[in-house]
Amino acid sequence: MKGKRLNKGQEIKSQMIQAMFKFMVALTIIPWILAGCGNPVDLEKEATGAEEQRVATVEEYLLKNVATVWHAETNNYSVIWSRAAQKPGVTLPGKIADPHFLYVSANSFRNDGDQYYVSFRVPVADVDKWTAILEPIKPPQRYNGELMLPMPPRAWWVKDEHFSRLAFYDPRTLAGLVNGWVGVDRETGEIFVYSFTM
Repeated sequence: MKGKRLNKGQEIKSQMIQAMFKFMVALTIIPWILAGCGNPVDLEKEATGAEEQRVATVEEYLLKNVATVWHAETNNYSVIWSRAAQKPGVTLPGKIADPHFLYVSANSFRNDGDQYYVSFRVPVADVDKWTAILEPIKPPQRYNGELMLPMPPRAWWVKDEHFSRLAFYDPRTLAGLVNGWVGVDRETGEIFVYSFTM
């Protein structure tokens, strides 16, 4: 019956459905709007300042992880890693120079998890000291044929053409996370640490 006017009960029901629809749309959209209005500093943290300040920041990050004792627990088909303890009196294998650190939050629209990018240089004579505390791994797979790069790209991060020169190691010792890699260039003493949460 086209053109028939709704009775009072049907009209109220229709208004309630429209109000509920608007409320559900608002619940879906508002978190995205609020996340977009957030302070970018909360989504990305980068070590800045003089080299001495950056050295202190990166050394603190690395030392916290180097001193960790890891515990592996097998659960059906997987291994679950957890931090068991902190070793007292642990130091880094040597001095670092030209350090860089970038943290990108999982709350960033570009990420599914937290991402950490660290690079620094050590004297070529000290490379063996650094690799002695690391466990070798196979070269990482590229994601869609590309490296996982910070966005926007940073001048200090490993370049695609440089990637094949790196020897790769497990990230747990230097990054404190099981996902990612440590890439070491034995010729230049450059060390790159990429790690992420899922």
